[in-house]
Amino acid sequence: LTATSANISGKPSLCSASEVRDAIGNRINALVDGGMTQGGAVSTVIDATGAELVVIREGVISEGQLREILSGERS
Repeated sequence: LTATSANISGKPSLCSASEVRDAIGNRINALVDGGMTQGGAVSTVIDATGAELVVIREGVISEGQLREILSGERS
């Protein structure tokens, strides 16, 4: 998963799902539209291609938050 860093190197940051789709849509398998980004903080990058979630880079959304959301548990 990616957010504001979903831009092609040297190009402006992408702040919405539609901008990501327009810029790199043919290079990705799925896109989750969470609305416009607030920018500033680094994005969390995960590899969800295997049986287990692998955090490549932890950013503004922690690994714990991701696992909570994906498990369906809310506190």
